Amino acid sequence: MTDLDVLPAAHHRRMRWANGGGWTTEIIAEPSRGPWEWRLSVADVDVGGPFSLFPGVDRRIALLRGVGFALTVGERAEEVIDVPFHPFEFAGDEATTCRLLGGPVQDLNLMTTRASVSRRLDFIRIEPQSTIDLGDVEVLVVVAGRAQVAGHDLGYLDAIRRARPGPVTVTTLQQGTVITSVTTLPHG
Repeated sequence: MTDLDVLPAAHHRRMRWANGGGWTTEIIAEPSRGPWEWRLSVADVDVGGPFSLFPGVDRRIALLRGVGFALTVGERAEEVIDVPFHPFEFAGDEATTCRLLGGPVQDLNLMTTRASVSRRLDFIRIEPQSTIDLGDVEVLVVVAGRAQVAGHDLGYLDAIRRARPGPVTVTTLQQGTVITSVTTLPHG
């Protein structure tokens, strides 16, 4: 890996869910071979039903496209997720079922094993013709609109992976641009 790697959406790996009920597009998984410690992916959900269990994994999920969905996690009350780009956190080892609110949805998932370093998931709206500096962000993905990062034009689900922290500039190329970022949290 160089200091900055472009991960085009066309090269993301698509696979069946662990429970066989749908499809996931894997943006990044670390390590890339063998069991992952963390993974960022997008799920295409056409019908409601049970989620796959991921023992020892913390999950953050956010609506990207569609009307929304409701999750029932363990014995908790149903959580309605109908506002795009607002992460909901839950344990992957709890039985979870999904109810669609009005047709298919697409959602973003950040899954991190509890034994690995914690990571934070943020969504950043970039105003038209503006530029922002992402500081210590490890991975960023365009989830709406278009952006330019270090001279690379990025569209929907194109990603950038950084080998080490340092300044990187993101410039919007289209109104309504939103990026998601994954940041490694410091120990302690």
